[in-house]
Amino acid sequence: MENPEHKTLVSKIIELFQMIFRKLSKLFDKVVFNKKGSLFISLFLAIIISISVNYEDISLSLFHDTTVSVTINDVSVETLADTENYVIEGIPSTVDVTITGSASDVQVYRQQANIRAIADVRRYTEGNVVVDIEISQLPSNLEATIQPATAEATISKKVSKQFTVTSELLLGTGQSSSDFESPVLSETTVTIKASQEQIDAIRSVKAIIDATGQTGDFNVEANVMAYDSSGTPLQVDISPATIQASVKRANSDSD
Repeated sequence: MENPEHKTLVSKIIELFQMIFRKLSKLFDKVVFNKKGSLFISLFLAIIISISVNYEDISLSLFHDTTVSVTINDVSVETLADTENYVIEGIPSTVDVTITGSASDVQVYRQQANIRAIADVRRYTEGNVVVDIEISQLPSNLEATIQPATAEATISKKVSKQFTVTSELLLGTGQSSSDFESPVLSETTVTIKASQEQIDAIRSVKAIIDATGQTGDFNVEANVMAYDSSGTPLQVDISPATIQASVKRANSDSD
């Protein structure tokens, strides 16, 4: 026969659990159906889900901040040189840079201002030299590998020479050079400063006059260009770099 005291104890435990359940149920309803409470629960669940989904990434970032290497292609190279008196050739215009460090440090560095590669030839004089290419203001907690890391540069002293300038009209559709008289230039000679090799390569110096769309007399500021024997423009210092040109329409007096 069942002990009455045992039965009473079981009943009390059941009543206790029922009371706790009713209180929790009321609390749940109060929280869930309350606007602020529901927002809190949603936020809490979202955080739990996010942590469970991204646990590996979070643990790596917080506890194992691993070393990574990221390559940045086509970083512009700035040449530091006395370009007033020397011509520098052989420095690449861009390089590829691999940055190595902790994941967080690399990410911060990539998000900052433009990465600058520098080739400093200011301590060299004329001749062929091997120049190191370096990253400007690289943080001490990062390492950089540059490809190429060096450049074989040729440094030549600039010389000056005067050249006669001729004019060249740029014409648009339906225009002909016979539509205009020969342009009158404010300067007939210019001084070109470049390496001796570049000076020797110059075959013509022209004031380029854009006559596109012109139907009458006009004045224009013409850019002066130097060309080699194949008609390729040369990167040289020209003074003056522009010349005033006056162009008249052919037979304009009789029109």
